Amino acid sequence: MVTELPERLAGCWKRYRACFWTQTRDQSGCAYHYLSGLLRMEANRNFSRIGRVTGQAGENIQYFMSNSPWSAQVVCRQVRAEITATLPLQQGSVLILDESVDAKAGLHSAGSACQHNGRLGKEDVCQVGVFLALANGHIWTWVDGTLFLPELWFTSEYAELRPRAGIPDGWTFKTKVQLGWEMIQRAQQAGLPFEWVTDVRPR
Repeated sequence: MVTELPERLAGCWKRYRACFWTQTRDQSGCAYHYLSGLLRMEANRNFSRIGRVTGQAGENIQYFMSNSPWSAQVVCRQVRAEITATLPLQQGSVLILDESVDAKAGLHSAGSACQHNGRLGKEDVCQVGVFLALANGHIWTWVDGTLFLPELWFTSEYAELRPRAGIPDGWTFKTKVQLGWEMIQRAQQAGLPFEWVTDVRPR
């Protein structure tokens, strides 16, 4: 019921709040407000508006999502662990490999390049993420994901931009298929229960 949603949100936040601790501070409060804002807004979800809706400074929300060094993989590992430990989710699940595109105005955001934008059906300047979801009769949830970096981002021309954009040292070019396969392997290693793997590309 709708009246139960605030309590359910608080319960979810308490389970995951440790995922947002960094070496210097506890960012879990921003995580709560960010998620609360997303759930309360119907459209035009941006950092400034989320801040206004939740009574927080928009720049704090932006810093939390863009610069704070909490690990998305830690969150994904907990999601996978909770699914693995939930008996009703042990059968009938399918892994779905997909990509999501975010249009960009320039080429300085990590991974930005002129590449295929499936939402627009054309080549455009955008970022592309590769994601893995799990679905069955009970849930549909994201269990892994990573940013796709076009090959040009590993050329000498981008050597100075990579660290400024937050690209870790040691990253090498990988195709979307390679990234997807690594995520499927992580799901297997975590014991995630699934029976099929598919993607949602047009046939």
